This record gives sequence, C-alpha cells and structure tokens, in this order.
Amino acid sequence: MNTGHITFRAKTDKIEITDVRDDGFKLSVQGKEYSLLYSDFPELKEAGLKELSNITSDFSGNIHWPEIGFSIEKDLLSHPEDYPLKFKNWEI
Repeated sequence: MNTGHITFRAKTDKIEITDVRDDGFKLSVQGKEYSLLYSDFPELKEAGLKELSNITSDFSGNIHWPEIGFSIEKDLLSHPEDYPLKFKNWEI
C-alpha cells in the first residue's frame, strides 16, 4: 500500500481517514482523531483505498465499511481498554 497523507471524507462529512501508512491510518470522527493499527484490525489492512474510503456511520456513531463488511463501535475508539478481546479469523 502507498504511504503518505491521504484524506477521505465519508458521506456524512464527519469521518475522515488520514495519514495512511504501512502499519495503519488515522481516523477522524467528529473532530476527534484515533489511530487504527492494522495489527489490531487486520481486516482493514486487506482493504484497498477504494474500500477504506467508503465509510458510513449510523445514528449512534458506529463506523461501517460496507464494502468489506466491517464495523467498529464508537465506544471502542474512545475506550479500547474496555475491549480486550481481539478478532481472530479462524479458517476451517
């Protein structure tokens, strides 16, 4: 993936992805910035820039990437210590 400063705005214009790098990117939600590392969210690493740029949010502020079928609860961004379990993609 190319690194550098890339900005995407969601349809709501309250969500931006900035500073896409090899290890993750920054997500700005209603003016608050969060760092999302691919090591914590490996399903986002596999997404291309087109899929990452298609971001939506619902009435409660949860973030959704509909093209890749992935969502993050708004509370997880603000309080990651409350969510110690990590997603594992188990192959059968």
